[in-house]
Order: sequence, then C-alpha cells, then structure tokens
Amino acid sequence: MSREVANLLADLRYFTAPGSLSDYEGAIPPRHIHKLITFCVVYALDLHTILQNLAMTPEDAGQEPIPQVLNRRAAACRAWSGLGAG
Repeated sequence: MSREVANLLADLRYFTAPGSLSDYEGAIPPRHIHKLITFCVVYALDLHTILQNLAMTPEDAGQEPIPQVLNRRAAACRAWSGLGAG
C-alpha cells in the first residue's frame, strides 16, 4: 500500500518497506516525515495524534521556508526515480 501512496504523490520518499512499517509499530518511530505520513495512511491513524504521542507538535516545527537546495534535491530525486514524469 505504501507503494501506491508513493505513486499517487509522485514521490518515492513516501514508499516504506513492510519491515520498516513493522519497526514503526514497535518502539522505533520513523525518522522522516514522509514515512510518518505513509504510516498514518496505511494504518488509518490520525497524524496529529501520532505526533502528540511522540511528544511532537506541528507548532514545534520551524517556520522558515525550505532552502532552495533541498527543493532542487527533492525534484532531482523524483526525476531520477521516474515518478516525476507525467
């Protein structure tokens, strides 16, 4: 199912291997927001509730824009994976 999420969003970062999903069920939270979002979609969980359980809130996140170098990197990853096309 996470492959479908990645395909729908045209971003391979949302793909999460079944073994990783299993790890997230235990005591190992995802390190990347893309994986956390996929985890919530696959298990039909509320993202806000999960963030609260991890002692994280959106309000704690930075308010600065994403640096251009990271935006270019994300676009390059999508183009390289073939997901960015059409």
